[in-house]
Parts: sequence; structure tokens; C-alpha cells
Amino acid sequence: MSCTGPSKVGDQAANFGENFGIGILNIFGLGGIVSQFAKTPYDQLKSQLEDIQDTTRKFQDQANIALWQKQIKLDSDLFRLIQLSNQDLTASINEIDELLKEDISLNKVYILFLYLLFLVIYFYLMLK
Repeated sequence: MSCTGPSKVGDQAANFGENFGIGILNIFGLGGIVSQFAKTPYDQLKSQLEDIQDTTRKFQDQANIALWQKQIKLDSDLFRLIQLSNQDLTASINEIDELLKEDISLNKVYILFLYLLFLVIYFYLMLK
């Protein structure tokens, strides 16, 4: 019986014939020479496994590339969002700073007015 496990009786018979022939040639020391030129069921199975591994490796590579592309896009979107948030925060800070400067200037005017008013009242009371 072969390692590949074919489902057809003809394939099983062919595999048996190949294995039997290689076994007889191995008795005479010629099996190694023949196996270099003819594919055995083991070689066919090995070739199939290598094809499956190559296909799996290609799929993994494509999946990794797709994953990293999505990760890079997500990172760039997050970076852009952080930049926009920073710009909004900076604009808010500048607006608050401007409002505070305006309030401070207005308070200076009020203080100066009250100081002058108290001086006028003081002098008025002193002169009277």
C-alpha cells in the first residue's frame, strides 16, 4: 500500500508495481539510480506537501501584508486624529488666553477708574 492513499484500484496497483519494482532493484543495488530519475509515491507525496506549504506560506505572506497595510492605515488615521485634536486644543487655549488678556485689560481700566474716583472723592472731602 502506498503512502498517498489513492482511492482508485488502478492507482493502488500502479503504486504497488512501482514499489515492488524499486524494491527488486534495491536488492541488486540499482534502486538508488532509478529513484533519482523516477518519482516514487513518497516523492509525489513530498512534492504535494511542499506545494501545500508553499501555498500556505504565500497565503500567510499576503495576510501579513494586508494586516500591516491596515495597521499602517489605522496608525496614520490615529496620528491625523491626534494632530487635529492638538490643533483644536491649541485654538481653544489661544482663545482662552485672548479672553483672559481682554479681561485683565478691562480690570486694569476699572481699577484705574476707581483709583481716580477715590482720589477725586478724597480731594473733594479734603477741600470741603
